[in-house]
This record gives sequence, structure tokens and C-alpha cells, in this order.
Amino acid sequence: MTSQARPDMAKLYTKIRGSRWFLFGLTGFIGTWMAGHFMFGWDGTWGVLNLVLSAEASVSLAFFAMISDQQERAASARMDQMIKLLELSDKIDAHSKKLDEHIERVALHALAMKLRKD
Repeated sequence: MTSQARPDMAKLYTKIRGSRWFLFGLTGFIGTWMAGHFMFGWDGTWGVLNLVLSAEASVSLAFFAMISDQQERAASARMDQMIKLLELSDKIDAHSKKLDEHIERVALHALAMKLRKD
């Protein structure tokens, strides 16, 4: 599985797990399991249910960690871009000041030339 496929799968899992349908399904699963336990004696020590829920929680943790890492990388890349833009802005400001100085000198020179003509 490629590194690109994992974050997509993690996003899909996160989206599904965060939905109300997941909560309804999980509640239904646990309710059914409890009914089976009390009515038919399924999983007398609750060990299998505990294993299933623990496995789901472990998978969730792994997916959420992948999403978190991906978001941290994206935030870092955005921060790097912002720093580059700020540095570029500083350079543009410096060039703008130099250009203003040149324009002022040219304007003063043009004014001096006009005064000499008059």
C-alpha cells in the first residue's frame, strides 16, 4: 500500500467513525451483544466483546495518528510558504523604497532642468 493510499483510507475511516451512523451501528452492535449475553449466555466473561472493542479502538488510534501526522506536515508546509512570502515581501519593500528614491531624484532633476529653462 502506498503512502498516499493510507492517508486516504485514514480520512475515509475518520469520516465514517465520526458519523452518527457509526455511533448508531456501534450502539446497536453493543446492544445486540448485551442482549445475546443476557438472553443466550454469549460471551459469559465479556472477553470477546472487550477484544472487539479494543481492536477497533487500536485501529482508530492508528488512523487518527496518521491523520494528525498528515495535518502537521501540511501545517509545516504552509508555515514555510508564509515565511517565504514574508521574506519576499521584505525584499519587495526594500526594492520599492529604492525605486521611490530613484523616482524622487528623477523628479528633482526634471524640476531643476525646468527651472534652468525658465
